[in-house]
Amino acid sequence: MIAITNDLLDPQAVSDPYSYFKQIRQEDPVYWNDRWKGWIITKYDDVYALLQDPRISADRISKQVMDKMPTEGKYVAEVMKKWMPLTDPPNHTRIRKVLQKAFSPRVIGAMRDTIQDIVNQAIDEIEKRERIDIVSDYAFSIPSNVLSAMMGLPTEDFDKIKTWTHDLNTLVFIDLSVKDRHMKAFLAVKEMSAYFEEKFEERKRNPGTDLISSLIEANEGGILSTEELIAQSILLFQAGHETTTGMIANSLLALLKNPDQMKLLKENPSLINTAVEEFVRYDGAAKSVVRVATEDIEIRNKVIKKGERLLIVNASANRDEEKFENPDQLDITRDPNPHLGFGHGAHYCLGNQLARLEVRIAVSTFLQRINHLELAHDQLSWESTMVGRLLKSLDVYIKI
Repeated sequence: MIAITNDLLDPQAVSDPYSYFKQIRQEDPVYWNDRWKGWIITKYDDVYALLQDPRISADRISKQVMDKMPTEGKYVAEVMKKWMPLTDPPNHTRIRKVLQKAFSPRVIGAMRDTIQDIVNQAIDEIEKRERIDIVSDYAFSIPSNVLSAMMGLPTEDFDKIKTWTHDLNTLVFIDLSVKDRHMKAFLAVKEMSAYFEEKFEERKRNPGTDLISSLIEANEGGILSTEELIAQSILLFQAGHETTTGMIANSLLALLKNPDQMKLLKENPSLINTAVEEFVRYDGAAKSVVRVATEDIEIRNKVIKKGERLLIVNASANRDEEKFENPDQLDITRDPNPHLGFGHGAHYCLGNQLARLEVRIAVSTFLQRINHLELAHDQLSWESTMVGRLLKSLDVYIKI
């Protein structure tokens, strides 16, 4: 038996979190990590239960946490504390009510042609090359361009929005390899706040059919303050950009590593819906969420005390042998597929339908237009984060 390392960012744990969390799940599913000073929750039933347990809080940025931050980090934290996923009911319910109106099925469905155009353009730019990086050359541009289009932002602003989002996520995803992440995130949030404040003022004067106008309309009566609306706009890019980038890249990687499944999907494009659900389960971009206990909780004869942190590992739950048959096998026909890749309960990902649609179109169009796809090398490099599952790059050879 190999001793479980307490280093959640050990290179082996980052590159293969599934083996790492499998060992914890089988040996000590409610595991105290002394280095992180918190509990690691890995079993499906426990993850499922805790994600809807009112005794755990998403508002994890406490005064004690903020006191340890540099000034730049405190500024970012004040904005993040307004984000819907980092609030609890009733505040969470109030914010979600406004955002739900702007993310209705009608709004998402109307984006299909726009997403298809963005994906087609991305493939137009790479199809004549023999070697590409799927992350930077393809997947990275799609979600930010989709969100920018939804918000009615000028195309010339897309690149700086991508940079802001990436810099912010070095802090949000706890990427300890980036030493100046607090300053990067501070500058990104400061510039994004000023940018969106200007855009909201413009839409108040001249409403349109874009998402910013929809948020203003949904906020009739002033349910949210202007600062809260700006914070949610920053959140939409933070949550919807790099995670969807990761989902697209991870999905194509899963197919590259499972050529039989790639062949099956190419020959049966109608399987794309169940395939996307399996991509999210098998190697989704959201690895875990951080929560805090608001009172003592007993799980599997362990007592999680009030105020202690929990790392609730969706990625481990999605590979639980007691819930999924052959959990380490990619099966694009898997049905039912009750994965927790988008969370569960009150904090179930609001943008899940948009993310699903983007991945469906990005993967299916890529497979239709690119005839041959092959890994350029076997050495994969992953972002060193605790909560995300994000490739740094994915070099492949392609032929049309």
